[in-house]
Amino acid sequence: MFPPSVQDTRYAVARPTVSLSRSVVTVSEFNMEYRIEQTFFNDNELPLRGLYILPLEGQEDVDKATVKIDGIAVPATIMSGESFFSTLKELTQSMGDPSLLGLAGKTVLVAQPVTMGIRDHRTFRVEYAKPVSIRKSHLWVSLPLDGERYALAPVPKQEIKVRFRMSRPVRSIFSPSHHLTVLREAPHRCLVSVESEGERVRKDFRLLATFSGTELSLSA
Repeated sequence: MFPPSVQDTRYAVARPTVSLSRSVVTVSEFNMEYRIEQTFFNDNELPLRGLYILPLEGQEDVDKATVKIDGIAVPATIMSGESFFSTLKELTQSMGDPSLLGLAGKTVLVAQPVTMGIRDHRTFRVEYAKPVSIRKSHLWVSLPLDGERYALAPVPKQEIKVRFRMSRPVRSIFSPSHHLTVLREAPHRCLVSVESEGERVRKDFRLLATFSGTELSLSA
């Protein structure tokens, strides 16, 4: 969000907080479908104007996505790390926020303009898909959580679900970043869940799954 100005005077404001973070990743033999929902809250005495940036690190092969703000479709652009760099420099200077440089080199989705009224909520819903790349019968699933970390406050409610709908058995599932709950519906179908309330988000979500009788390798 850009610092608001009144009569040529700029005012420092708190970053919008994330009141809800809910993500579902559906993994099949050919692709991964992402559905990401984030609700932000403007706890300031001034309305805000800015843009929505969703990092797609590790997902550079995404070429299109749909974005809705409070249920209304809005245009969005996917930018490579190289093409986004000049925009990132301008944003860092205009917003006066050097922490944005953490996005340097990342592929991002950008939707604008975004406005938030005083004590206002905005819910963003993003859907996209990427091809699956299963190498040596194992697969990494990643979900960047920069927005939740950027808010600098505990997230009242966060949910992450990963659904596996494979043609081969899912042998093992492991996450180096989060504690998982795994519900196995069949050898080739399972649901992985992560839920938290009132906790700070410090790490991106990462999950490793192995298939077809292979052993889990933490060095993969």
